Amino acid sequence: MARQKKNPTGSILYFDLDLTRIGVGRITKSARTSDLAVYHKRKGILQTLQNAGKLDILKAFKDDQISIEELHTLNEQQQLFEAMDLILFGRNLWESFADTIESMGSSELTRRRYQTSIDKLKRVGETEPFKKRLGPGATVGDLERVDWKRLMNEWGGSPADWNHLHRMISHFLSKLVGKKSPHRHRILELIPRKKESARVVTFTVASLFRVRDALPEKMRPVLMTLLLTGMRRTEYLLATKAHLLPDVHGVKIPATEADSSTDTVYVDEKLWHWIEAGIPSPLRYKWLRTHWKRACREAGVPDLRFQDLRHALAQWAMEAGVPVNEVMALLRHEKLETTAIYLKTIAKKNAAKVLGDVVATNEKRRAKKKKAPPRRRASAARGASKRRNAASSARPARAKKKSVGRG
Repeated sequence: MARQKKNPTGSILYFDLDLTRIGVGRITKSARTSDLAVYHKRKGILQTLQNAGKLDILKAFKDDQISIEELHTLNEQQQLFEAMDLILFGRNLWESFADTIESMGSSELTRRRYQTSIDKLKRVGETEPFKKRLGPGATVGDLERVDWKRLMNEWGGSPADWNHLHRMISHFLSKLVGKKSPHRHRILELIPRKKESARVVTFTVASLFRVRDALPEKMRPVLMTLLLTGMRRTEYLLATKAHLLPDVHGVKIPATEADSSTDTVYVDEKLWHWIEAGIPSPLRYKWLRTHWKRACREAGVPDLRFQDLRHALAQWAMEAGVPVNEVMALLRHEKLETTAIYLKTIAKKNAAKVLGDVVATNEKRRAKKKKAPPRRRASAARGASKRRNAASSARPARAKKKSVGRG
């Protein structure tokens, strides 16, 4: 509890709180008032923070990162528990990125991708339209005042590249102020998302096997493991022998930053030897990618990506007649709409096949007609036949009359 005491001049009141037991330490600071009623009200604010377990705010108050007047104002605005957000939002943006990047993402690959987004944001921020909000002196709070729509238009790169920036800022703010912070949600709502075009499988099983044959022997199980399990690249690189369930021919999927849930996928017994040879990865990602790109170029599919193996698993399964809900379980999608994307490609192919059959049938009929000899119309043929029959029946009668007349 705080207790009242006076400085040598006898005017200013002080707080004296011993919070060592809860990890804050001892707080001996001026209450910045000589009014006893105001003092008790301010002391009550500190007590409220202590009771609510807001130790980070108390530590910030102890370290002079926020004043008692600011806490009083936030309390009047019913935003007392958001005080830490305001403290953190006042820090330098680029220093905060540097302090937080090591705790962002579950793997070095993810952190490297986030660092790429940070570097690009810094380069764009040094240009004139954005220098005020994203320059060297920018604070974390300035993210709420950036013209994100204009930045998106001048960002360049692919929609996926822009959306990576959105994810980086989302994870950064989650680490800094927590996922439930209203300030975080406000900033993320300001950043528009770009629509990414669905990846379409444009290669065949035969071309995929050409890639496999072009890979070094020890990397071929990597391709087959990614294809048979539908694992994402980051999941695969985290997988170890401990994730294998040989008795049931299953693989426990490692948790990642993007997907903290764990699940199990199953592989046909006849193909299990690929999984045992492919997990863990025989190479680091750098060499996996190098060999992969080289083999794809040699096989004639230079744009093929690791993620395409997951798309291929889904699309080929559906084309083989596997129900969409089973493919959804195989890919571990949370929403049916996500899996239904692959149905669009199949529907387009089916429609193209039906249209192709119609056109091909019509062309066969036309070709058959051209080969057949021309025929007269049926009505004309019947008329000619009647005339011939009438002529043949009239000739004997005329001959008989002539013979009678002569006798």
